Amino acid sequence: MMSHKFIVLIAWLLAGAAHANTLYVRPDGTDRADGSTMFNALRTISEAARRAAPGDVIELGEGVYEGAVISNPGRADAWIRMEPHAGQKAVIQGSDRGPTIYFYHRSCDEDRAPDIECQPMYWELRGLSVRGSPGGDGNGYTVKIDTPQVRLVENDLCCARADIVKLVRTADDVAIVGNRIHHNAAPVGANAQGVDIVGADRTWVAFNHVHDIPSIGMYAKGNARNTVFEHNRVERVASNGIMLGQSTDAERLVDGKYESYDGVVRDNLLSAIGWACLATASSMNVHIHHNTCIDTGLTLHGAVLVSNESEIGQAGRGVAIDHNLFIGGSRLPMIKVVERAMEDLSTLRIDRNLYWTRDGSTPRFTLRDRGLESVSIERWRSATGQDRNSRVADPGLEGDPPRPRIGSPALDTRWLGGPTDDGCAARPQRVGARPPCPR
Repeated sequence: MMSHKFIVLIAWLLAGAAHANTLYVRPDGTDRADGSTMFNALRTISEAARRAAPGDVIELGEGVYEGAVISNPGRADAWIRMEPHAGQKAVIQGSDRGPTIYFYHRSCDEDRAPDIECQPMYWELRGLSVRGSPGGDGNGYTVKIDTPQVRLVENDLCCARADIVKLVRTADDVAIVGNRIHHNAAPVGANAQGVDIVGADRTWVAFNHVHDIPSIGMYAKGNARNTVFEHNRVERVASNGIMLGQSTDAERLVDGKYESYDGVVRDNLLSAIGWACLATASSMNVHIHHNTCIDTGLTLHGAVLVSNESEIGQAGRGVAIDHNLFIGGSRLPMIKVVERAMEDLSTLRIDRNLYWTRDGSTPRFTLRDRGLESVSIERWRSATGQDRNSRVADPGLEGDPPRPRIGSPALDTRWLGGPTDDGCAARPQRVGARPPCPR
């Protein structure tokens, strides 16, 4: 799965990667072995994780393994990494007893004393196939993370009855990069997301392929802070594609009233999304920009949803939606802002987007607090002041992944340059999902 798009990440991925020893595991090994070679390998991931010291690498031989609870930490300067041996296919299969891989430390329990610091784990899973249990209960995640400092890199993650990747409040500073995340073993409408982040801070979700999800593709809620969703490809999702905020039990909103804070959704490519391509609910300081949405809002909402789904009734504040490319149908609106979605409508900014419908009809817009229901872009502009610099035009996409062809209005250099908060220099594409930084 490695390609040129990851070159810009090498320095980050190698940080803390110095290692001391390698522990070998294979399905026909024995946990009485020392694990020093593949011919003297351990049998279980649990035993290898228990023995691993900071900086060690655990290599899995080809075969199928039981899951494990991982509680033995590395260090900031010496991460523990688990990966396949010599490119072999190692599959970790969940049972009906909870998450397949569970990063847990007792210091991170919700009932810990206030002076107890949650132990960072400093672990990386790379290049593995991890399968949740199709017969598990609501705790049957593929990967559950309760601890800070975990990386999931270039894995194939699938098949849980619940969420594929689940983060809780104590799982700060987690990176989910370059994975395939797909096919929950759950019916459409079940509480089974691709990536479910509740309360964790500084989660980086990038370069993943998320597809065939029966509920929301990826979201962050429950006071989550500084979440970044970027350069992901999201396809065939029954509910919303990518979302900042949603609805969290009121008692779990322990350090703020907003569902998410300072979240960014940028440079993602989404297609075949049942509900809104991009959504935000009850969140503060949201920036959604440079995304491409194709054939979204197939059954509900439209291309973008701004809503209030808070159990405490908290509306959003400070939402910016700009430099996106939306291709939708004509039945549902491009932008849908429901009742009481914003504390102050003056903090909602929508502009410099490119809209197009498949049949070439006029795109529609809804803002219910202003009495606007599926109105034209001219009426939308005059009544709200939004989208004054946006355009309605065929974006002229081609290729896979779709990119604007020469002459596309998405490449119109007369438009003002977009945000550069991804750290990149200016790039020719002004609207829609941009390629990664050329460094």
